[in-house]
Amino acid sequence: MQELYRQKWFTWAWQICRAILAYFLGVIAAAIFYISWFYVSMAAENGSDQLSWQFKLGFAATFCIIDGFLGSVLLMALPWMVFAYVKRHFKLPSSVYFPALGAILTVGMASMASSLSPKPLFIEDQTFLEGALIALQRQGICYTLAGLLLGFVYWLVTKPSSKSIA
Repeated sequence: MQELYRQKWFTWAWQICRAILAYFLGVIAAAIFYISWFYVSMAAENGSDQLSWQFKLGFAATFCIIDGFLGSVLLMALPWMVFAYVKRHFKLPSSVYFPALGAILTVGMASMASSLSPKPLFIEDQTFLEGALIALQRQGICYTLAGLLLGFVYWLVTKPSSKSIA
């Protein structure tokens, strides 16, 4: 009987660790996508030819942190785990649920975080809602695709494998 409890505990602990690992792998993939998107959009602009690729890449990575994207997807971990637990009650397939959840949460959290991020002095004052809408207009597609990628990676890592270890 004690062996059965030990086996159930190890199974439960492994599922929790796998979910946490899956989420952070998704965050890494989403951050790389966001940095790549920002880098490509900077490289495509006129007049950016005189900037080195190292500067553009460093600026994109710094912007990922300062703009609030990275912080928002890290803070999104708690609501993510709640919705992942609630998923058991829905009949949606996981391959649809988690990417959609990632897109919705990322767009909402990143837009709000971008509205709260520091702005240069030459940008006029704006309300929280105006800032969030501006961020959504400027980066909504990027946020959506990064969130889809986060959810897709989470689903790939947490989906049950067809092979049994036993």
